[in-house]
Amino acid sequence: MYLIGTIYLKLKILQVFLATLCLLCWAGPASAFDRELTPDEVTKLEANAISDPKNVIARRFLIEHFSRSEQWLKVNEYSAGIYPELPAAALLKVASACIQNLDGPGAIAALGAYHGKSPATATSKTMEGLALATIAQKSYKDSDKKLRAITALEVFKQAIEQWPKDPAPYKGWIATLNDIWPENVEDRIQVYKKLENSTGDFETYLVEKCDLFVKAKFWDQALVGCQRAIKKNPGDVNSQVNVARAQRVRVDFETAMGTLSKVIQSAPESVMAHVIYAEFALEQNNYIVA
Repeated sequence: MYLIGTIYLKLKILQVFLATLCLLCWAGPASAFDRELTPDEVTKLEANAISDPKNVIARRFLIEHFSRSEQWLKVNEYSAGIYPELPAAALLKVASACIQNLDGPGAIAALGAYHGKSPATATSKTMEGLALATIAQKSYKDSDKKLRAITALEVFKQAIEQWPKDPAPYKGWIATLNDIWPENVEDRIQVYKKLENSTGDFETYLVEKCDLFVKAKFWDQALVGCQRAIKKNPGDVNSQVNVARAQRVRVDFETAMGTLSKVIQSAPESVMAHVIYAEFALEQNNYIVA
């Protein structure tokens, strides 16, 4: 009976392995991992990965499949223990999954394997910085958190020196500042300016800068910057409200209230517009309007 059971188990493993091999044959080695899998195929591949943990082909299919559907825990599950066998492109996806799962050490390990197979890129170095920032976020001591965050910022700066026109490390830098030092708005504004000057792209980040100008109370820059943001994105209610906030300080009360009235008419669902309108009215002791 033991012998029969062993033979049966080996036949089942062989059956699933052949099914996996058929997937490769069906699509060709270059494109096989990129195609959508049916639920039945996913079930069979998962069974294969569980019964034969060393089956890298099955795991590759599952890593790609779950990366597309952003099931990051599954990506981590099926990549565990096989980093050396994975190609560079798959390792980047594993690192991304680790970052999404706030697994900084896992991302660092995946990126270490990646850099052992492929030269560093702006994307991989940005991910390294984000992984370090993730580790910083999970630090219990505030001093440790900031020290590790500074290490992450250094990685972003190194990436910018090497790839000054790639926006990825700038965005990683801004995201880390936002997470670790949310009160430090001015530094984020400066990074956006570096990004714009390096890439020559002065249009993409208007909305983000508008919001930061208001948070920093740079009212002159907010008035101009938010109006530019509205010109590019006419339906952006947040920038319209921010214009009114800048007008309240740099122009006059009536102009600001007029702007807010138009926002409320065009976007009555905007809670922020109603709140700011009420605040302005109360500041003027105009309780009837409020």
